[in-house]
Amino acid sequence: MKDRLNNFNLLILIFCLLLILHIPFMAYMYDIPIALLYGPLLLACLWNLRLQRIKFLTVCMHFLPFFLFSILYINWARDLQKWHLMIVYIAYISSLTIYPTYVLRNTQKVRGAKNRYKAILLEILCLFGFIVAFFLLTMLFYMFKPFNYDVRPVYVFMVINCIGIFIILGFLISRFSMDNRRTYYNVLTAEKSQPIKITEQEWGAYHQVLQHAMEKDKLFLDSNLSMEKFLQHTGLSKEVMLQFLDLQAKCSFFDWLAKYRILYAVSLLKGNYPHLKTAVLSNLCGFNSVSKFNKYFHLYMRQSVTDFKISNQK
Repeated sequence: MKDRLNNFNLLILIFCLLLILHIPFMAYMYDIPIALLYGPLLLACLWNLRLQRIKFLTVCMHFLPFFLFSILYINWARDLQKWHLMIVYIAYISSLTIYPTYVLRNTQKVRGAKNRYKAILLEILCLFGFIVAFFLLTMLFYMFKPFNYDVRPVYVFMVINCIGIFIILGFLISRFSMDNRRTYYNVLTAEKSQPIKITEQEWGAYHQVLQHAMEKDKLFLDSNLSMEKFLQHTGLSKEVMLQFLDLQAKCSFFDWLAKYRILYAVSLLKGNYPHLKTAVLSNLCGFNSVSKFNKYFHLYMRQSVTDFKISNQK
C-alpha cells in the first residue's frame, strides 16, 4: 500500500511538470496537445487512491488521443486550417470536462482520513480543468463569430497553470515534510521502545506481583483503574508491564483486566448470586458499561450472560 501512496505523489509530480512544460509552449504558440494528458493523469490518480489495479491496455487507451493528435499536429503544423483547430478545441474541451466530471463524482468514495487532502487536491485540479475548458469554448465560438477579448486567453491559461503549479508544489512539500516528521517520530519511538532484557527469575517475581495484585488485592474491581494507577500500586515499571502484555498476555491492558472481571462475574453466577441482574453484575465486576461487559463476556465465555445463567441453572 505504501508503494501505491508514493505513486500518487509521483503522478502529481508528473502533472506539475507538464504544467511547467506547457507554459513555454503556450508562450511560443505551439499547439502540441499536452492538454489531452491532464484528464488521463487525473484518472490515474483516482485509480491510485482507490487502490485499483491498472491494466496496461487500459492506460494506453486513455492516452491514445494524445498520441493521435500529436501525429496530426506534426502533419498540420505547416498548414494549420480553421477546421483543424476546431477539431483540436473540441477534443480539448471534451477531455477537460469528461475526465474531471468522472473524477469529481468518485472522489467522495475515497475521501477518508488518509486520502482527504489528496482527494481535495484532485477536486481543485478538476475545477481548473473546467475553467480551462470554458475559455477554450469561448475561443471555439470566436472562430465562428469574432469578438473582442479583454484579455488574451493564452495569458489566462498561463496564469491558471502557474496557480496549479504552486498548489501542487505546496501539496508535495507538505507531504514531504510530513513524511520526514513521521519517519523521525518512528525512529524515536523505535529507540524508546526497545524491549528490556528480563531473566526467567525476574519474570517469576513479576508474575507473583501481578498475581497478588489481581487475585488478592482485586485491583480489577476498580472501574477507574488505569495502567498508571496499577503501576503505582504494584511498583512495576511501564516497560516491564508493556513487555508482559505484548509477549505473554498478548493483549491490551484493558483486555487483560476484562479477563479477570469476567472470571469474577462467572464465580458470582456459579456461587451465591446466580440471579444477579446484568447491570448490577457488570458494576460489581468493575465494568462502567453494561455493553462492554456483555461484549467481553461473550468474547471470553462464547455465550451471552442470559444463556450462561440458563445453562448454569440446569
